[in-house]
Amino acid sequence: MRRLFFFLILFFGISFSQGKKVLTLNDCVKIALENNTEIKRAEYSVQSQSASVLQAYGVFLPNLNLSGNWNRTRRESDLTFIPGLGTVPFRTSQTLNSFSTSVSTSILLFNGFANFASLSRARSSYLSADYNLRRTMQTVVFQTQQLYLNVLRNKQLLKVAQDNLKRSQRQLERILEANRVGSVSLADVYKQEVQVGNDELQLIRTQANYDKAKADLLVYLGLIPTDEYEFEDPSIQLEIDTTEFSALRERIKNLDELIAVALDRRPDYRGSISNLNSARSGVTVAMSGYMPTVSASAVFNLNSNEFKTLPNNRSIGWGINISFPIFDRFQLQTQVQQAKINVKNAEVQLEQVKRQITADVKKAILDIESAMKQLEVAQRQVKSAELDLKTAEEKYNIGAGTLLDLLIATANYTSAISAQVNAVYDYIIAKAQLQYALGEFDF
Repeated sequence: MRRLFFFLILFFGISFSQGKKVLTLNDCVKIALENNTEIKRAEYSVQSQSASVLQAYGVFLPNLNLSGNWNRTRRESDLTFIPGLGTVPFRTSQTLNSFSTSVSTSILLFNGFANFASLSRARSSYLSADYNLRRTMQTVVFQTQQLYLNVLRNKQLLKVAQDNLKRSQRQLERILEANRVGSVSLADVYKQEVQVGNDELQLIRTQANYDKAKADLLVYLGLIPTDEYEFEDPSIQLEIDTTEFSALRERIKNLDELIAVALDRRPDYRGSISNLNSARSGVTVAMSGYMPTVSASAVFNLNSNEFKTLPNNRSIGWGINISFPIFDRFQLQTQVQQAKINVKNAEVQLEQVKRQITADVKKAILDIESAMKQLEVAQRQVKSAELDLKTAEEKYNIGAGTLLDLLIATANYTSAISAQVNAVYDYIIAKAQLQYALGEFDF
């Protein structure tokens, strides 16, 4: 009966796991890039700026207008003037029609180079929006990596907790057997039972952390957290060979070179440069108000009281219009001043982005150096703790050691394994953070 019970659990467990959808890191990145609302907003901004560029090009082209008009007027009078008789009471009515159509065109010849500056400003704004989209996508990729790796981290910690609980339960079975034959005291049984309870509580907490990490990732991906997903990615290398640390340290040893690479690749820095160019073009647009505006126009008209004679009455007109501002109640001066302030703000923003990039690169280097050191120490701690645990188990089994020593060795070993898991994922995340700081994520 007991075997049947475990068989049913195993059967339903396998069936349940087969119904889950397995997501790799690349799968999650693709889903995030499709569903993320920040990316969608950035895409809409790019589309809007693209329309502005088309509008700026249109200023250089002539416009063309076609219009038509028809009016009917009915006149009625109760008094009529008759020569020789004067005004006599006589009701009259008259209906008049009026038909007209016209075709007109005009083109801007000169407006103080505002049209060229407006086109340059629109192009720069489009580039800025496009760079913002790219950086937003890089941010989404990095955050997805962090959340995904956090899921894998908690999954590994859950396995550590499960193994630790199994180890405690096996130890409890051995102590119970030894107590039955009188080789260990009842106090050791109670101590181990308490330890098993603590390990069960730790397993519950670790399971909760794992479930929360999955929920955070699913929410960020725009998926339903109640759906069942498994997260596995064989491409993520968890066996870290510390021999690669030398090459990595060689790469990050020159901070200035890495900052130069980041400034060349980071879309947010390029976007800030485009913002500055757009602001400078805005000054040219504002300054153009001090110069005359010259435009040319032409119009062709047809008009008549009868539709059939409409082509018989034609008129053609053309001309050049020149306007020059004399006094606009200081409106133009205010616009120029505001445009210059926008340039200063853009310069400050560019400098701030440059400082932020420098800080990002430096922090990424520090995090990698710390992660490498942490991983090296963690690997040595695992070896040491594993040896201590074996020694403590052997001493306790032959009666040369106490249960307290064994519990301490077990706790140290579990802590060392957990520290190694955290060190591995901290190292992987630190490398991804360096890529993000350098703007090396491509799509």
